[in-house]
Formats: sequence, C-alpha cells, structure tokens
Amino acid sequence: MQDAVYEIVKRLEKAKTRIEQTHFFGSAVTVSASERRRAQREAPAALCEFQAALREALRVTYPNPERLGCVQVGTLERFAYGMPDDADGILGHVLQCSPCYEDLLALRGEYRRRSFRRLEP
Repeated sequence: MQDAVYEIVKRLEKAKTRIEQTHFFGSAVTVSASERRRAQREAPAALCEFQAALREALRVTYPNPERLGCVQVGTLERFAYGMPDDADGILGHVLQCSPCYEDLLALRGEYRRRSFRRLEP
C-alpha cells in the first residue's frame, strides 16, 4: 500500500506542476501569445490528470466501503450545486471518503450538463 500511495503522490505532484505551468500561477512573467495559447490548450488535460490522481489517492487511502459518516444525498446535492449547509464539514468528509467524492463528481457533472442544456437555443 505504501508503494501505491507513493506513486499517487508522484502523480499528484506531476499534475500540480503541469497546472502551475499552464496557468502561470504566482508569476508576474510576461508570456508570449503563443505560450498562452499552448497553456490554454493544455490546462484541461492537466486538471483531468490531477483529478484522476486525486480520485486514486482517495480510493486507496479512504475507501469507506461501509459508507460510515457519509453525507446525506440531499446535502451533497446542495453542496454540488453551490448551496452548502455546512461547507467546511461536508468538504472535510468528502475529502476523506472515496464514495462521497465520486458522488460529488457525478452530481457536479449532472449540474454542468443541465446548465449547458439551459444555455442551448
């Protein structure tokens, strides 16, 4: 298990570096237009890579198969849609419970799909 966690940490660090490079975080450096376009193209891939590594980290370190202490579905839905009751408490649990994290991602995806459908003419 230690080896698996070590590999996940390496993936997270690599993804974090890619995100920093694509967003020029904390940088007052002027970049060329071509560098900025390249960064904008690579940003979604870097974020997906980070999210995949985070999902794997949660799956390995916080499996919670019995769903102990899990947030109620309605509460998780409100959190996913940006109307949290107790944001700190919910986020604290979600970041230590793989099933709730997966549920939150699914709810966020559903929310985005609904939002895009409303925008379509």
